[in-house]
Amino acid sequence: MRKVFHWSVKACTFKAQISMAQSKNKYLYTKHWWNGFALAYALVMLASLLRIWPLQILGMKIPWVTFYPAVMITALYGGLYSGLFASLLSCLAIYFLWPFFGPNPIIVEGADWIGMIVFFLNCLMISAIAEAMLRARLRAFIAIEEADKANRSKSIFLANMSHELRTPLNAILGFTRLTKKMDGASENIQANMDIVIRSGEHLLNLINNVLDISKIESGTLKLEEKTADINFLLHEVHSLLSIRAVEKGIVCSLSIHPDVPRFVIVDQGKLHQILLNLVGNAIKFTITGTVKIRVNAVRNGTPDSLRLRFEVEDTGVGIPPKDQRKIFEPFFQISQQEIKETGTGLGLAIGRQYAELMGGKIHVHSDEGKGSLFYFEIPVTASSESSELLLAIQGRMTRVVHEKDNQKILIVEDEPVNRLLLRNILAPMNYDIREASNGKEGVDIAGNWGPDLIFMDIRMPVMNGKDAAKALKSDEKTKNITIVALTAHALEEERQEILTAGCNDVISKPYHENNIYEILAKYLNAQFIYEHSEAATKENTFNGQTLELLPSDLIADLYNAAMLLDSNACAAVTERIHLINADVAGQLNQLISDYQFKQIFDAITSLRSNGKL
Repeated sequence: MRKVFHWSVKACTFKAQISMAQSKNKYLYTKHWWNGFALAYALVMLASLLRIWPLQILGMKIPWVTFYPAVMITALYGGLYSGLFASLLSCLAIYFLWPFFGPNPIIVEGADWIGMIVFFLNCLMISAIAEAMLRARLRAFIAIEEADKANRSKSIFLANMSHELRTPLNAILGFTRLTKKMDGASENIQANMDIVIRSGEHLLNLINNVLDISKIESGTLKLEEKTADINFLLHEVHSLLSIRAVEKGIVCSLSIHPDVPRFVIVDQGKLHQILLNLVGNAIKFTITGTVKIRVNAVRNGTPDSLRLRFEVEDTGVGIPPKDQRKIFEPFFQISQQEIKETGTGLGLAIGRQYAELMGGKIHVHSDEGKGSLFYFEIPVTASSESSELLLAIQGRMTRVVHEKDNQKILIVEDEPVNRLLLRNILAPMNYDIREASNGKEGVDIAGNWGPDLIFMDIRMPVMNGKDAAKALKSDEKTKNITIVALTAHALEEERQEILTAGCNDVISKPYHENNIYEILAKYLNAQFIYEHSEAATKENTFNGQTLELLPSDLIADLYNAAMLLDSNACAAVTERIHLINADVAGQLNQLISDYQFKQIFDAITSLRSNGKL
């Protein structure tokens, strides 16, 4: 109820601000109106002077032509009343100032009076049209101002709602990941934790969809390109959604062409979201049959420059021709009686914007009742980078090597659950850790204790994180302390404000423990050893020659499974191989977990070409 009351007050305040803006604009309009009278007087006097000289040669001829420009300019600036005032002054000038213009009066007979009346009526029409233009411009200005304020209000609302949703989600995902990685956790517990994590990440994607629509509307959406593991990304999407496919009795397959490089420079988050939306829709709208994910590489002339083509094909209900353009509009949903699943109607709209931002475009071919094919191409650059960070995503951190001992970390966070989560992540690393529940307490502890790094929440009572960062950076004793902001706000403007306040870096909630490891490696020079890192050395020792020891039927099954890039089928074969040769099975399992199907495929092909199989 308190939050509802808070937002009701916000809405009333916003309406009051709109009324004040309209009153302010009316005041400015009135001031502009009086300025129009002054301009009318000045321009009519200028026209009279021009009539005296250098236009004195005209004598009594066409006197009104001299004053039309003055009336038009005045009317365009000040509107109806300013234009009429300029017209009246012009008539008076012609009637009373004729001795300065020439030897004879200008208004003598009836025809002259008719000319004056026509002049005045023309000026009245000009002034009325100018008044209409001014009022339309004023209404447009007020509308734009109100729209801007409404957009700012919407952004504030979305940021606050994002914070309220992301804060508990951070704790849910964080503790679930920690529980999953605990020693002694059974396979059933780990499987259940995986379901919780996937559900939480799906909820996070929905939150991000709403925020992204806001960014798209405001034009603030930007690319965040870095090295990404395409194999891992694709298999993660396949793994996340294949459960839904199995539940519906649908076969969901993934095919990656051998020419597709494993590491490329791309906006991984946006590509991940496009694929999730396309594959999710394909499964949703397929009642029976298959969903196929295919990825191919198209070279652009240079070895590192290429385009990746992604295809998602299904045997679902299809899309009517009249709806094939509308499906990319926000909130549009195809009405299908057979489909009971619902969505937000934002997935394809966001996917289209993402693809265009990345240099591609999503296309669709669909036959109603037969299925659909969605495809897009995006330019990428191949990368040879395979850093610990990328490897760490797939493994558990086993130990950490510190540059120096007794490093101090201060956690400033008002939510006890989030303090506990961060402490649990840091606990195995032997840091000296202290906590504070608000910014003021954090500033006091930092001044007396001198931590090496502070994890600073932004939204806190007493003193918020930005004010605390400013206070720390302005003090000689604490200005060199590294401050890393933790925020559940997801808007770019908030991030820039945080960095400007003095924070060295920003982590968005909900965060992964690897985000914390990155910060520790970057600012405290910590070196992390992962399960994957230790196992990676075994990967390099794989010798395809050892496959000669295996029966031909196992080699054939392994070859077919690797050719189809089917990790489940490969794993089933390695279980059979384990009964014959555990070492070979271990090496193969490592390659399968790394999605190195091509290495298995090439090893078998090489042995066959040499006549050894």
